[in-house]
Amino acid sequence: MAAAYWKIIYSFLQNRTFKVTIDGALSSKRGITEVLSPVLYALYTRDIPTHIGTGFTLYADDTAIYAKDRKATFAKAILRIMYKKLEEYWRQWAIKVNPSKSALLICNYNKRDNKPIHLYDKLLQEVKHTRYSGIQVDNKLTWYQHFHNTVNAPLGNFVKIYPLLKFKKRPTKTKLMLYKMITRPAMLNGAEVWGKAAKLHIHSLQVVQNKILRVILNDPITRRIEDLHETVDVNMIKYGIQQKIRNFYNKAATLPSPIVRKVGRYNRSNRCTLTI
Repeated sequence: MAAAYWKIIYSFLQNRTFKVTIDGALSSKRGITEVLSPVLYALYTRDIPTHIGTGFTLYADDTAIYAKDRKATFAKAILRIMYKKLEEYWRQWAIKVNPSKSALLICNYNKRDNKPIHLYDKLLQEVKHTRYSGIQVDNKLTWYQHFHNTVNAPLGNFVKIYPLLKFKKRPTKTKLMLYKMITRPAMLNGAEVWGKAAKLHIHSLQVVQNKILRVILNDPITRRIEDLHETVDVNMIKYGIQQKIRNFYNKAATLPSPIVRKVGRYNRSNRCTLTI
């Protein structure tokens, strides 16, 4: 970094803080570093090497590198070249990558390619599913593992707040607020990605919501599901997913980045993706 740029950033960070006011409530002091860090990180990683047929996504300190081709053999060959470039880049900038925390996921319905892939001369273990940005991605893209975890997590949250929801004298509005703030966001996290999953998986989330709403209303099991949702003015899960997807793509289409605007364009002929 040039000395001039370093001095500008240093002067901006030196002895500077900020506060936020919302509805008259004033937050505690926060350092400017917390605001500038994402920008500095983006600049720091701006020159990450690329290779034809590969790409990567960055979220905090999690990185996913992928290659795609109709044949897994070609995708893995491309990825090996990409790794060589990355290893040199990481050495140059003293970035430490732990191969033991990396995983190899092959999404392919065809015959497997058994040739291994190494990172820093260490074998990458192939897995059937892996977690990235809160979403469990499996090698068949059925989202089975994600929904298995997604159903269990809201039920765990539900057990924690059950005494609050079961209390009959507590206003229904308060109970619904707890559900909408704690449980429902966890259920719909990443719906923009898995929203087209099998109806069986979507139904499993709906069953969880039905149970929670009945507890909130102290409602007998005889009431129709549609009437139950209409009473509390809560969308069915499938409509909530559709709304999230619609909002996401409508917003993406208006953003200046051409990469973001291309999100969602699916090419059926390119099914084989490989990521760590």
